[in-house]
Amino acid sequence: MGTGKVRLTTLLASIAAVVLVDITVSSLGFYSAYCYCIRLAFVRAIQAASVMVVVLIFQKGMPDIGLARANMAGGIAAGIRWSVVFGGIVSFAGVAVTAFGIDIRDFFFIRFPGTFYCTAIYIATGVVIAPVCEELLFRGVIYGFFRRYGVKTGVVVSTVVFALIHAGTAGALPVVQTIGGVLFCLAYEKEKSLFTPIIIHALGNAAIFALALLR
Repeated sequence: MGTGKVRLTTLLASIAAVVLVDITVSSLGFYSAYCYCIRLAFVRAIQAASVMVVVLIFQKGMPDIGLARANMAGGIAAGIRWSVVFGGIVSFAGVAVTAFGIDIRDFFFIRFPGTFYCTAIYIATGVVIAPVCEELLFRGVIYGFFRRYGVKTGVVVSTVVFALIHAGTAGALPVVQTIGGVLFCLAYEKEKSLFTPIIIHALGNAAIFALALLR
């Protein structure tokens, strides 16, 4: 795990690459030519690849952001364990709040695309591509950089940025994203593998989509 080893040049170049990809694709009119979901999948995939290229150029390799082959299996297994435990806690909380007339599904509202195919692409992007892209940037690079100033600083900075980025799609208060951001950082810190938060993020998104579809 490379928390605290990420260089400033890596941080700045990664952010610049992610923003540049978004601006470039938008300027090419990709959005108007294809459905939003295809554009989103394309952009997130290119952004993920861009961050990895930046890391390979400015760092000693992918292990600097917690992506070492040696910890892949262990990281994935840990991600599943964390997901089961956290999922159990959320399920218990969901049952408990119903006593107060609160439907936990209200916290997971998602406006799905109009067509079946776009919805399928949207879900696939949210479960597979987006978790990889976002964990590379927010936990691998941003948390990895600010971790040098302490765990609390790393968690706060990366989570605030993560929540703000999602504020436009999550409503006024991105509560789920804030809780998720903290959880992903703690899992990364504890397990020393970025594969762990990637798995938690992916399974968490899958659960959120499932709850949203059941509304």
